[in-house]
Amino acid sequence: LVKYNGKLEGYNNHIIIPSEIDGVKVKEIGQSCFYQNDNIIEVIIPEGIETIADGVFVECSNLRTISIPKQYVLEHLVQMRI
Repeated sequence: LVKYNGKLEGYNNHIIIPSEIDGVKVKEIGQSCFYQNDNIIEVIIPEGIETIADGVFVECSNLRTISIPKQYVLEHLVQMRI
């Protein structure tokens, strides 16, 4: 997913990122994908995401909740040696 255009499942301010788009698995959320989107309140990220790039949610001033798959969190905690 490179850039949010307002056409994902959910409402414009409650975003559900799909696990695939047009038959292609979504594995990454690209840098600055939601940059300066003040409409977003919640984002749900699906299982299978491998990379969440830097700056994805920069200046999303109304964003309150990001749901990240447990497996993604566990894998990245191990990589950071926390």
